[in-house]
Amino acid sequence: MGRKPQLLWPGIVLCFALLCILQACGSTPQAPETKSVRSAQPVATPTPTVPVVPRKDVTFTTADHIKLTGWLYGSGTNVIVLSLVPTSGKSS
Repeated sequence: MGRKPQLLWPGIVLCFALLCILQACGSTPQAPETKSVRSAQPVATPTPTVPVVPRKDVTFTTADHIKLTGWLYGSGTNVIVLSLVPTSGKSS
């Protein structure tokens, strides 16, 4: 009614051998791994610092009676005046 078990083994071995051959043909060779070589130099981590610049709050009134306020940096006889748009503040 059925096949004898001894006749199935050669077919199973043949299928296994075929699968191994097909698997080997289908694989792609992998490139060898390369290791990066770095020198042992210390790395300095930058630290942000806010410079300490002395300033003085100043106010003056214009010819059309508008009071202006600001900060005075440094000293001397020459000055530079920076003007801000009325909708902005000193922080912008």
